[in-house]
Amino acid sequence: MIRDILLLGNPELYEKSSPVTREEINQVEGVVRDLHDTMMDFRRRYGVGRAIAAPQIGVKKRLIYMYLDDGPTVFINPDLRDRSREMMAVWDDCMCFPELLVKVQRHRRCKICYRDMEWNEKAMVLEGDLSELLQHEYDHLDGILAVSRALDGHSFALRSQEKYLRQGDLDNQRDTQEHLSENQEMRETAAVIVNPIAGKRDGLRRAESVLRILEKAGLRAVSLETRRPGHGRELAREHAKRVQVLVCVGGDGTLNEVVNGLMDASSETPVAVIPAGTANMVSKELGLPPDLSSQVRPAVEGGLCWIDLGCTGERFFLLCAGAGFDAAVVEAMARKRQGRAISLRSYLPLVMAKMFQYPFPPIRVKVDGNLVDEETILAVVGNMPRYGGFFKLFRDATPQDGFLDVCCFKRKSPINFVRHAYSAYRGSLHEVEGDVAFHRGKEIILDSEGRVPFHVDGDPFGELPARIHVVPRAVSLCVPERTTARLWRP
Repeated sequence: MIRDILLLGNPELYEKSSPVTREEINQVEGVVRDLHDTMMDFRRRYGVGRAIAAPQIGVKKRLIYMYLDDGPTVFINPDLRDRSREMMAVWDDCMCFPELLVKVQRHRRCKICYRDMEWNEKAMVLEGDLSELLQHEYDHLDGILAVSRALDGHSFALRSQEKYLRQGDLDNQRDTQEHLSENQEMRETAAVIVNPIAGKRDGLRRAESVLRILEKAGLRAVSLETRRPGHGRELAREHAKRVQVLVCVGGDGTLNEVVNGLMDASSETPVAVIPAGTANMVSKELGLPPDLSSQVRPAVEGGLCWIDLGCTGERFFLLCAGAGFDAAVVEAMARKRQGRAISLRSYLPLVMAKMFQYPFPPIRVKVDGNLVDEETILAVVGNMPRYGGFFKLFRDATPQDGFLDVCCFKRKSPINFVRHAYSAYRGSLHEVEGDVAFHRGKEIILDSEGRVPFHVDGDPFGELPARIHVVPRAVSLCVPERTTARLWRP
């Protein structure tokens, strides 16, 4: 139902809203429908409108509805956190005063924690215009309007006079260019860490091209080849504080080593990812462009994207850790590889053999101190959605929410493995009922009475027991601007 939007001057807009209780969730569904209908009606009439807060239609509840190109998001009881010190000036508009624009200052980045319609805890890290959008809507929940945040007496304009604001847009553009110039000045030196056997020994050729691109852009760069397992970690630790950017040319395993070296050095030096491995899952999650020049450009002038890491013992991971059948396959591949390049097809014979050889001892799984399973035969802890190259295991995982996702498989028949693999390939594993369970938490403990192998980002890492926890905003990656949007939403 289309509701009337409260307009500037209505005293109800200045009232603070109360939290939604779990018992009110059925009522929320009706409010969400009204918010959607009202916002879409406003969008048809004015051509704008991406989000709306419940107080704008007279509902004094802490509820925000957002509808972007990829669909709707409902924020129940949102909590705005981690506001950046870096600010930005924007011309803000509002459905409560559709003909008026107000110049305000907003945090360039922020994090919003909330519950969804299933009462699950969620989080998003926002930047740029989406950060501004959610800050605007969040203010409505506290009875604060954009007009109260105007920078000065000259920060108001009618929408019909928007053409006179172009100079302000040019000022903002110059600020952005100055910000990029500062990044370029900082990034005068780079270390390129390359795995020479990555991608069927294509790593060295790509590294040479990377060096040429960096040097052409004015960076002083040095190329460092890994010589043995773990050497990438040593090189990153040694050079992290000597250069302004580390460039990793290799697969996910090489990137894991580089990130671990950064953590060893307690360094905030950013990492640029140049995919040259077998699966290249991290680059796929980042949505890196296919051409090399575009991949290298963020190392020179791109933005930074801070992401979470998983950690077990003294080992950090970007993608996942696993215990059980997949770790047994990883163990076998490590023995077989012995310094040789591999492809995804190399795993198939080992998967088929281990399916009949591995004893599948049960695994106990604890999430944030709660025992959630005792019959799991394969447990995967993920920081990003992808797993194993082809599979999207965790539908809602994001490396910016401060949580790790857990997938537990319970039945060991070959038919079930094939069925689950097909569902994961299609990205529909969450729809499988009965013998697959998903959990989310900040600390996961895996244990077993039998010997259960364990891997981290596709490398063998001993056996259970294992304690795994999340490290929020642990490492920064040099990424194209669009990548931040790709990772924002779980």
